[in-house]
Amino acid sequence: MLEELLLETEPEWRLYEWLNANQVAFSLDPAQALLMDPDDPQGRVWFVIEQEGIRVRYAGPSGFLIRGHSGKERIEANVDGILQ
Repeated sequence: MLEELLLETEPEWRLYEWLNANQVAFSLDPAQALLMDPDDPQGRVWFVIEQEGIRVRYAGPSGFLIRGHSGKERIEANVDGILQ
């Protein structure tokens, strides 16, 4: 898939593979491309998981930023905790 080219970090790939392996429907919504800070790599792609009503983006060493439709945000360190 061409959209796979949007994934720039290992954690984004891990999330992509985890969602596919667990048959979770999602789409990718890329933000503007910027130079990545090698000391604080962050993903620019939002994983949109409509069924769960969330958007997920890799937010650096702290983990994944999860944003609900209401705008409420939380951080999850591990991929397997995102859909909890």
